[in-house]
Parts: sequence; structure tokens; C-alpha cells
Amino acid sequence: MVDCLVVVTGDTVAKMYLKLAGCYLKSKDGHCKYEAAMAYMHAGDIYKKISAKDAISCLCQAVNQFLEVGRFQMAGLNCEVIGKLYELEQNIEKAIVYFERGADLFQSEEPFTSADQCNRCKQKVAQFSAQLEQYPRAIVIYEDFAKESLNKNLSKSSVTGYLLNAGLRQLCKADVVVISNALERYELDPTFSGTREYKFLAVSGCS
Repeated sequence: MVDCLVVVTGDTVAKMYLKLAGCYLKSKDGHCKYEAAMAYMHAGDIYKKISAKDAISCLCQAVNQFLEVGRFQMAGLNCEVIGKLYELEQNIEKAIVYFERGADLFQSEEPFTSADQCNRCKQKVAQFSAQLEQYPRAIVIYEDFAKESLNKNLSKSSVTGYLLNAGLRQLCKADVVVISNALERYELDPTFSGTREYKFLAVSGCS
């Protein structure tokens, strides 16, 4: 008797998950939409090692199904993964779209239990916005981070870094008045004006 060796590839497994998702979607049971979302997500996870394009397609399907059943955190997690895939593909514009969408979905959780994931996505939005010279959006995010951190003992030490990041983007505008007004606003942290970061921004803004 000859033994048959069946080789199951990642692509085959991913397609099995896609078929499973299709079966779930044919059911009238509302819970099946969640199962379909999970199947799409598993297919996307497999495709991440094979094809970014196929992975993104599957994960977008997962996002849609998670939204259908009100699982906003799961939808946000998948948006974050999609953003990372676009980042790897160096499609920064698309990456921003999905990181921003992920942040919005995390923030929509009631009670707001996904603050870390939300801030992680916003950091990416700020980083890539600055890279595309969309400075106002980056500045708003960093300034908001600074304001929020002032009221949290565990993150107060991060305020100076956030204000520096915001100030550096202000410098890119090359407008002395704008920079001066920004530095006045940054006195929301009474200790900031005595830091090396503040002095660097002040000197750079006048040069």
C-alpha cells in the first residue's frame, strides 16, 4: 500500500477559513456573524505571511462583520493590524486611514477600556502625518496627549516629550509668531519652561 502525503499549505488553510466564513454568513443566526468575523480574521492572520493584499482584504471583511455585531474593540484591533500592513507596504496614506479608524473605534468603547490601544494608533497617526508634512494634525495629537498626561500620575513624565514633539512640528511651519504662541500654550505644564526641551524650541524658533 502506498501512503499518500497530503501537504496543506497556508493558502489552503486560509481559503478553508474563507469558505467557513461564507457558510456562517448564510445562516440566519445573528451569532454567526461574529463567527464569520473570526473566520475572516484567522484567514487574514494566515495571509499576513503570504500576501499583504489578501490579508488586508480578509481583515477588512472581519472589521465589517465585527461592526455588524457591535464588537468595536475587535474591529479596532483589526484596523490596527491593517494599518501595520500598509505601513510595511510603505503606503503611509492608507496606514493613516486605518490607524485613525482604529483609534476612533477603540475610543467608542463604553466604558472607554481601550485607552492604550487608542493612544498607540494615535501615535502612529501623528508620526505619519508629520512624515507627510501634515503638521497641524500631528500637533493636535501631541498637544492632546500632553494635556491628558498632566492629569495622570503614571504618565506625567511623558508630558515634556509630547510637548517637544508638538513644538518640533510647530518649528516646521517656520512662523515665529506661531511658535511663540505655542510656547505660551505649553506653559500648561509649569515645569516645561525650565527644561532643555523648552529652551531648544525657544532658541530654534527665534533663529
